[in-house]
Amino acid sequence: MSAEFNTFQLFIIIPLFLLQLLGCDNDKNTEPVGAVSIENSMVEKTPAFYDSITEKFHSTVTVTINDPSENPIEGVTVSLTPDGTLVSVLESTVSTDSQGKAVFEIYGNHTGEHTLAVVATPFEGDSVNLEDVQITHEIIILVEPAGEPEYVWDSGSFPFKMILYDSTGVIVSGNITSDNDAVFPVSLTTDGSGQALFTVETEERGEMDIVFSLAGIIGELVANITLLEFGHGSIRPACQYEPGSGRIPYFEAPVVVSPDWSEPVKVSSPVTDACPNDAISLSNDGKTLYFFWSPVVEGNNEQLLHIHTGTYWADLTGEGPGNFTTPRFYDLNGGNGGSVDGALSFTPDGSEVIFHSTRNENLGFQENPIVNDFLDMYIAPVNDGVPGLPVNPGVSLNSIYIDGEHGLDSTGSILYFSSDRPGGEGGIDIWFSLRNGQTWENPINPGPPLNTAQWEGQPNFGVSEPDKMYFVSNRDGPNGIYQSVYENGAWSEPELLFTGYVGEPTISPDGNTMYFVHVLVDEEGVYGSNIWYSVRN
Repeated sequence: MSAEFNTFQLFIIIPLFLLQLLGCDNDKNTEPVGAVSIENSMVEKTPAFYDSITEKFHSTVTVTINDPSENPIEGVTVSLTPDGTLVSVLESTVSTDSQGKAVFEIYGNHTGEHTLAVVATPFEGDSVNLEDVQITHEIIILVEPAGEPEYVWDSGSFPFKMILYDSTGVIVSGNITSDNDAVFPVSLTTDGSGQALFTVETEERGEMDIVFSLAGIIGELVANITLLEFGHGSIRPACQYEPGSGRIPYFEAPVVVSPDWSEPVKVSSPVTDACPNDAISLSNDGKTLYFFWSPVVEGNNEQLLHIHTGTYWADLTGEGPGNFTTPRFYDLNGGNGGSVDGALSFTPDGSEVIFHSTRNENLGFQENPIVNDFLDMYIAPVNDGVPGLPVNPGVSLNSIYIDGEHGLDSTGSILYFSSDRPGGEGGIDIWFSLRNGQTWENPINPGPPLNTAQWEGQPNFGVSEPDKMYFVSNRDGPNGIYQSVYENGAWSEPELLFTGYVGEPTISPDGNTMYFVHVLVDEEGVYGSNIWYSVRN
């Protein structure tokens, strides 16, 4: 009975053993050895870079083929197929190596995003579609200002610097061109740092898109730039004015009369140019020169009311009284219709500036019929050196006649100015008004000897000489600069200091340097003016 039991037991056990040996788990679908696993295979790419030698984009795609157990499969045929003709594959079919890798070199000269299909074909079985790979070909262009704009009438010259990068963040060197007529030079080459300088010359302002092309590359490089409006702080435009040839002035230079002053010297460039420079004044500390500049001597209304025609400032460089920095625009807010502004006077604390102007708000222009009132005085607040909106003080200072070319005394409480209003000694006289808080009292004519039947105007005072007035008159011939001292309640007999068609005297705070304007006059009339200075002996 025991033998029968053993035989039956063996009969049962042996088949079970064979089943286990052969495998009987029908619920598990095991792929054959060498099968490609989509989940475990990888497609990797490197960012495309631009090669200035080949003038093409280059990148690499690496396909790694693994089996279900994440083991690399060698000998699998992998193909990489672009979706069009815009990119190329150096070898479109590559067999995987012992690491299961197939490496492809991609190149092209079209910008944009390109899709390539990846297909793996094992030595046994059907082809397997892996995830598509997308290659981006792009050039990144960064543009920033490379300096300050320069203006010539309505045209501006705007310098810019460009830097080129490819998708890898590597700086690109190559040949750049633009079809935009406003870009100079049209063709340029970025240096080893990927930089190139160009200039945009145009009458346009605001934002502009400039399209560039990179050698060998098909696709636009668009740079967005901003063209600044001419305004406060802008560099003075280049002078285009040229007086007629052969004109010889009556006085080539100012003539010094008083032994107290040295021979005059013309202020140097960049302040001095061929264009008229006039209506000068100094800041309270004497370090900044303000003056009126016009691109023409006798222009039409469009030229005279153009924003370039106006007041500029330049700072002393410390290299002597005649050396100043590049002039910059001092925007006195001409308002609707434009303006012609000049002759500044600052209050002692610098919080206000008084200037004369031709603008629509002049009192004479409010009359019916209109009176040609081309000079009124205005007052504007000053914050951090920038003038605010000006106000016409009305009849307390101005009239329908000429009112301007003024000088504020060192206390800031008395304003002397030129006017041809009725009640004077004749022609243009010097008048003054006392300030009482925010109001001005009715102007008074001081009479002789300050005023005569001739022309007197353009008064100026120095901080160190509060009782001495410098002014201009033609009482002794061509316009000359005089001085008069206020003593014992009256002005002294004026003394002639300079002559030869000079004006706009402006004295430094220490009283040792006088700046003034010399006007070029010949038999045909006025054709220019420059700023000169003289040092006290």
